[in-house]
Amino acid sequence: MPSLVSGRHRTPAELQAALKVVNDQLADANDLERPALELVAQKLTEELVEVERELAQKKGSSDGHVGSGDGSTSLQTSEVPQGSASVSQPSGESGDQPTISGGDEDLVTFLKGLPKVRVEDGVQKYVLIRVDPEQNETKRFETTIYLVRGNPQAEYHYQCALDTIKELESKGIEAEVQGGGRIECRMKDRQIEIYGHSYQYGRADHSITAQLIKQFFGSDYQVSWGDYGY
Repeated sequence: MPSLVSGRHRTPAELQAALKVVNDQLADANDLERPALELVAQKLTEELVEVERELAQKKGSSDGHVGSGDGSTSLQTSEVPQGSASVSQPSGESGDQPTISGGDEDLVTFLKGLPKVRVEDGVQKYVLIRVDPEQNETKRFETTIYLVRGNPQAEYHYQCALDTIKELESKGIEAEVQGGGRIECRMKDRQIEIYGHSYQYGRADHSITAQLIKQFFGSDYQVSWGDYGY
């Protein structure tokens, strides 16, 4: 995808800087300005995913850390600072597994190993990602797949989605962010609260997020949600 401004591929650092500007504008946008800004943010995010994937392919990187081409390192939303707790494996029920017809064993294995929920302890922005069968007809999905991705280090919601979108696209799977919000995980107390919205993606369906988290963590956790706050 060509750059929206310069007609050339920009570096991840340049694209993230552009996204920061657009997201800041979205925070103050009125109803007339918002649709155009949301479209720009979506295109920039798609370009960022594509550029980072191309850089990874060129460098033959196998560790998931992609250089920006200008000496800096692009944000990896899966990184966890020392002392924090990242949760990507369920402690309770795992929920329904995706159903695929046609016997694509590699794809089935990949999807079964893909955690439905990735969150960390504390307050964090999150996004709800949807993989729709209609967008992946050649993959023969029989069910819609939802994924929850949170990250306390993310300044903007798109940063919560980047790693998973790239991971799915590496398998030829198309996905879209359905919305965002915030999740407060109090792991010690076994309590999780879901609320808020994203300026870029709108409000996620928190009821779906709550259902996924309940299935993921099990009945020992108290999960609540509401359409309030930012």
